[in-house]
Amino acid sequence: MIHIECYIGKVLRRILCYRQDIECYEMQDFYGDDAFFKRNGQKVITSDRIFLDFRNQKVRDYMTSVIDKMVESDIGYIKFDSNQDAGAGTEIDSSSPGDGLYEASYAYYNWVKEIMARHPSLIIEASASGGHRMDYKTLSIHPIVSTSDQTDYKKYPYIAGNILSCVLPEQAAIWSYPVESLGTDVFDADTYETVNQRIDVEQVIMNMVTSMLGRMHLASAVHLLSEEKCAYIKEGIKYYNSISYAKRNALPYFPIGFSHFGQEQVVAGFIHKKIIYLAVWNLGGNGIVNIPIKEYTVKSAKISYPTFCSEEIDVEEHRVVLKLKNGKYQARFLEIEVNS
Repeated sequence: MIHIECYIGKVLRRILCYRQDIECYEMQDFYGDDAFFKRNGQKVITSDRIFLDFRNQKVRDYMTSVIDKMVESDIGYIKFDSNQDAGAGTEIDSSSPGDGLYEASYAYYNWVKEIMARHPSLIIEASASGGHRMDYKTLSIHPIVSTSDQTDYKKYPYIAGNILSCVLPEQAAIWSYPVESLGTDVFDADTYETVNQRIDVEQVIMNMVTSMLGRMHLASAVHLLSEEKCAYIKEGIKYYNSISYAKRNALPYFPIGFSHFGQEQVVAGFIHKKIIYLAVWNLGGNGIVNIPIKEYTVKSAKISYPTFCSEEIDVEEHRVVLKLKNGKYQARFLEIEVNS
């Protein structure tokens, strides 16, 4: 893994051409000025990065050679992570910057299609970049999209709670990040003792629940968690796998509407046949979550993850009330059986 990360890091430094004043003169000279986005005669620069134009044959050829080398190194999953905005577009070979942006975007899409045809087993993940590329032109090409780089378990539910409104669950990559990194991706300072002092069971459970509506990406230093906390991760993975079949023909379900940041409770899920699968998050509220089921008659309700919990559920004809009691930040996954 270290070897692969170092190799990819070197490649990405060359592809992105960031910090052009220090590292990128060689690549700029290799491509030539017409291979980059330009406006008013100058290269477009955002966050010390300049942008390659995939209409340029030299760009496509070099990028293809990079992917070929990765595949030859037995890399089967690549994330195209781009978190910068090129703005209005490019004036190169175009009647307007917008026209240039449109043509360059379609050239990129066509290049990705060519790469996937060239390497059928390769998975290329798109980056949502705050939603900029979470559109079905992009998603019609990429099998999976990263929904966010957010790793704060108290914030991600606001994103995950809306995700089924725009992305198929099998395409929506959602982090399960039980061990927060405290602002860094380096865990060298963490130990078994320090991690288990700051990470409680409810944090682990919430991370697992958050990832269940999409495609779970389990990450962070989970190897440092206690046996009890790891057991919740294992149970979460097992339950996540058990409901995958239902997602294939399910419809999104938002009983309290779309979520917004700052909301004390988020409820979202999907319905398959006569079962509503719901992720329920308490985000600073009093722990009593009222879930209206207006379209159906409720027959029964249960907490399906985690299985060992003592919360109460009250079932009414058109309502389910979940009573959480272990803290202001908790999450549970429910299964509600209904009559149509």
